Amino acid sequence: MESTGILRDPLGLPARASSCCPRHLIFLLPILLVLAGFGPRHLLASATNGQAETVATSAPAIPLTEIAPRAESAQNLVETMAADLGVDQLNRKAEQELPTISQDITTRLEEDSRLLSNNPSLNMLRRLSSDWDHIHAELSDWRRNLGKRSKELDVQLQRLRELNKTWTDTRQAYETSGIPPAVLQRVTRISTNLQQTRENVENQQSLILTFQNQVSEDDSRVAQAVNSIAHARREAFNNLFVQDSSPLWSSKVWFKSAENVASDSQRSFERQRKGLRTYVLRIQERFVLHGTAFLILAILFLLARWKMRRQVAQQPALMHAALIFEAPISTALVLALLASGWLYPGSPRLFQALLGAVTVIPALLVLRRLINPQAFPILNALVLFYFVDQVRLLLASQPLLSRLAFVLEMAAAAVFAHYTLRQLRARALTSSDNKRTWFLTFATIGVMFAAFSLALAANVLGYATLSRLIGHIVLSSAYLSLILYAAIRIIDGLILSALSVAPLARLDVVSHHRDFLHLRAWKLLVWIAVIFWAVFLLEALSLRDPLLQDFKSLSAANLKFGTHQLTLGDVFLFVFAVWLAFTVSRISRFVLEEEVYPRVHLAPGLHYSINKVVHYAILLIGFFAGVSLLGFDLSKLTILAGAFSVGLGFGLQAVINNFVCGIILLFERPIKIGDIIQIGDAE
Repeated sequence: MESTGILRDPLGLPARASSCCPRHLIFLLPILLVLAGFGPRHLLASATNGQAETVATSAPAIPLTEIAPRAESAQNLVETMAADLGVDQLNRKAEQELPTISQDITTRLEEDSRLLSNNPSLNMLRRLSSDWDHIHAELSDWRRNLGKRSKELDVQLQRLRELNKTWTDTRQAYETSGIPPAVLQRVTRISTNLQQTRENVENQQSLILTFQNQVSEDDSRVAQAVNSIAHARREAFNNLFVQDSSPLWSSKVWFKSAENVASDSQRSFERQRKGLRTYVLRIQERFVLHGTAFLILAILFLLARWKMRRQVAQQPALMHAALIFEAPISTALVLALLASGWLYPGSPRLFQALLGAVTVIPALLVLRRLINPQAFPILNALVLFYFVDQVRLLLASQPLLSRLAFVLEMAAAAVFAHYTLRQLRARALTSSDNKRTWFLTFATIGVMFAAFSLALAANVLGYATLSRLIGHIVLSSAYLSLILYAAIRIIDGLILSALSVAPLARLDVVSHHRDFLHLRAWKLLVWIAVIFWAVFLLEALSLRDPLLQDFKSLSAANLKFGTHQLTLGDVFLFVFAVWLAFTVSRISRFVLEEEVYPRVHLAPGLHYSINKVVHYAILLIGFFAGVSLLGFDLSKLTILAGAFSVGLGFGLQAVINNFVCGIILLFERPIKIGDIIQIGDAE
């Protein structure tokens, strides 16, 4: 097939290659451009902005006109993130504290595993469980803080990745475009800063993830320890009345040689010393806080002692309150150490023993100034038993030594209680004091003697868990009574001192009723101490949580009244609201009578009207608050009360009439105090 030599252009027009003339192309070029959608203006724009079009199609680069403001924004973001990384103390704190916590957990696990293998007491298991609960709460706080910080870093990393990609693509797009070197240099600097900040954030995120993993592993170990202790507590409860140890005379008790006992005791003490050191390193700042509080209290008591000595010279009745200021250091130390349970949660046994010794000694010094000297032997014996008890608890991982120490302690306590009973019987026959007080004292010592004897016999026979439970409850209750009595006597002295000096002494309600207010405050302190002691006793018996659960179940019991349902808890709240309203009303009227009315001029009898109005207003508020606590809709109750009032009005017309007339007399006061009323012959 021969070639015709004819070429066809894209438009399909025939042309010969040999006869194609440049002039023809010049005439065809405008037509081709118009048909292709290009005009002279677009052609010019394409020629001038060819580079920009290349950038737009290749990557989301930043336009030249926006580089300066967006570079400033990116630089501010980089500086803000760098400053945030610089002031973030979480990583630094985690690097310091988390290894210490892990070491503390390891030490506790070693000692607790030894304890759990030697049939520990219920009290010891309760303390171990409480300690691990505190450590679990601390790890939960770390997990929450680390998780929050990890999310914040994730957001920062996502932002940095997006910005870094944008500025990197922009730098690559403009590197060969011939833009001003200063602009390209700034783009490069921003891209480098973003990359460096991103690496820093990634490094911190890596540390956070490492810490989270460490916290998770430690929490798993804590959970295993808690489960082991819970299992041991269940076993101890189930075997409470079961012979869980060999009798003391059995050869199985004495199978270990003295050398093994000494070596085991040394290792146990070394573990406890190591745990104490680790715990102290963790709570150094709390020592500073506690020491500061003690110094402030000591200074205040020293100043108060000087002032109270001057007051006693003028008012000898204040000698009772001034006694607590005569030992300012001991008093301040007792008050400061009362907060130890909140400042040092989950502390190891050795720390608790040392802290208890530091608390008991100043309490003894204070109480010797406040109680009858005839009670000094009992006070000294309790302190001595406390120290012996703490030593025995430190030897809890050594079953033989711990059991022998407990037997000797119970024997000595029983002998001392029997001796005290004989002394009390002899004094009661010749004393003229209150017989009821002697009877209560005699009964208390008698119960303690029976408990010590029972604990001693149970331990010798092999009922170790039951024996330790009885002995611990009696002794710990006595120790707590000692501390609580010292605390309320100190607080009582502070209250009496406050009521005797300015500015409270200048109030009429205080100057006229100081003894009454002091007596009420003392009764309130006694009730608080009794409630605290009862809660501690229930906790020692492991009955607090079951009783609390039973009370919650009882409070949730439903009571139906027609279509409305109530719970016993709602009824309790209603009764409490009404009781509180009566109490507030009584206190309010007392303050008005003693402090307000004498300072203002009122017409005769007007104060009685104000008292009644205040009384009824407070009772009404308390009643409606109680009704709302019951769950009633107050709008529906208003309608019901209106209907009830109509029916009540017909049935008790005379009573309601007299009540309304009394209200009118109170407000209108047509009859005043001093008026003479004559009705017939009556005057």
